[in-house]
Amino acid sequence: MPVRTQDRLPPILNTPPAEHSSPSSHVTAIPRTRPRHAVLDDPPLPPPTVIRSWYRRIGTTIALIGAVLIGGLMWYYGAICSLDYLGDTFSLIAAFIQQTPWWQHWWIPFLISAIEIFLCPHRERRWSIFPLRLILWSIVLAFDIFTTGRGLMPIIAPQIAMTNLPSHEWISIGLSGSIGFAFAYLPEKIVRWVLSDLWNLWIVPLRRWLRRTRPQIESQTA
Repeated sequence: MPVRTQDRLPPILNTPPAEHSSPSSHVTAIPRTRPRHAVLDDPPLPPPTVIRSWYRRIGTTIALIGAVLIGGLMWYYGAICSLDYLGDTFSLIAAFIQQTPWWQHWWIPFLISAIEIFLCPHRERRWSIFPLRLILWSIVLAFDIFTTGRGLMPIIAPQIAMTNLPSHEWISIGLSGSIGFAFAYLPEKIVRWVLSDLWNLWIVPLRRWLRRTRPQIESQTA
């Protein structure tokens, strides 16, 4: 008859461990309110969705809508400046703008914005395509900045000339170019930021709530 390993151990090692009473052994374990797999499958919420109170949620939504309105006005003025420059420079485009309804030529500013948003080369990993995207994106952005700054010059130049500053013409050009860069570059960034925060503020919590309540509804209907 084979001898078990436990039978060969000395008496000291063969004795079961004594049960020690400790304060922690009398503490009642708190049951989990949610299973562990649900906690692991629930990633941390994005920053906008940590807002729980309706007061802050509604206030943040109103502020985001105000930000997107400001960005929309900046984009609208830049679009008008781009269309004015194209109409003043090319007679065919000027005739096209004058003879067609607005929705047939306003695709030009939308095309410029689409190139600035979706062809930005900072995420391009194909080195053969990166130079093409960089050149195209830079040309379109420079055109947008130039046309917007050109449209701001008649507004800014008289105000700078009234101050009697030396080299006021260069100051007007620099200020118009800086504001033109902001009007050309910021509206798309503002709109993407606002839409992302509104999505995380309202849609993400709603989808999480639906995902958590769906098993309860299915169990009740079953």
